[in-house]
Amino acid sequence: MCHGQCAWIATLLLFVMNAGCGWPATDGTASKPDSQPIRQQPQVEDSSPTPTHETSNEGEDSEFFDKDLQTTLRDRAFYRLRRKFVRPKILIEAVPTYDLGMAIKGTNTPLDEYVFNFHRVDDDSLAVSVETIVLRDDPTQHSFSGVGVWYDRQSNMTAKGTFNSGKLDGVYEEFDAAGNVTASKLYDAGEVYDPKRFASKVYRPLVGTWRHESDEETDSFKRLTNQFREDGTMVIYSQMLIRSTLFSDGPKESSRTEATELAWKYNPEDEKNPSAGGVMEFYDGATLIGKSKLAFPKPNVMKSRIIYHQTPALVGSRFSFEKVSGEE
Repeated sequence: MCHGQCAWIATLLLFVMNAGCGWPATDGTASKPDSQPIRQQPQVEDSSPTPTHETSNEGEDSEFFDKDLQTTLRDRAFYRLRRKFVRPKILIEAVPTYDLGMAIKGTNTPLDEYVFNFHRVDDDSLAVSVETIVLRDDPTQHSFSGVGVWYDRQSNMTAKGTFNSGKLDGVYEEFDAAGNVTASKLYDAGEVYDPKRFASKVYRPLVGTWRHESDEETDSFKRLTNQFREDGTMVIYSQMLIRSTLFSDGPKESSRTEATELAWKYNPEDEKNPSAGGVMEFYDGATLIGKSKLAFPKPNVMKSRIIYHQTPALVGSRFSFEKVSGEE
């Protein structure tokens, strides 16, 4: 009954217990974090000290850290951590219903959602506030997972980003005192990347819209539409056939279309004759997610075979695309 749910919970537990907490480096006085806002905290071994807990004069239980988020004693600390409990972590799933619709189901997990507020020890001003996942039975096991916001000593927001598995992931922005964006970066698992980094290497005959259609009963992808842009980005529109055997009156079919934004890079086997074929690389953020072997039997026809994919079951899949718009 709980195969999928239990697997998800086990994965999330590993994520909480193994993920290092990425930390934006800042001296605590600058108006914004420095230009390299991620610094990885070393993996904590069993022999490492646990966070130092002390009770303040107000009776508040606190944990103390240095500038690099290493646990330390109160008289050496730069930050005081105050944890704010938000809610138990609930797994939200969409499950099929008898009429081919979808229903939302919630499942309890052994995790809790918190907001970790790091205050500067010298004046108690809030430095960083970040959403965090905590293992309920062992609060020392936690990982930044959600929105993080940085503040200066006058309570002005200086930066904002999103954490995933303890690392910055997605858009990270810095602000001036008036709230205007002064810098913006894209992160993928703690690494800065430029989605248009392959623009200078674009193979122009590929720019445009290519479509694959299949009438094969066994083909899960009934239609694929690839839109290759000249800036090195692309959108894949995939119409998938979904077969369900959960119904007493026999299997039922439905379809779903998804759009995926990626970056692409074409590596011809012969630089002097790129139309002879080569390998296409697909990137989600900074991560290589797939490779396809390409051939061009006709000017507007492209044969594709997946030779690497993050989903191993897709390796070996073959597609035939026809160009429907763009340059000849």
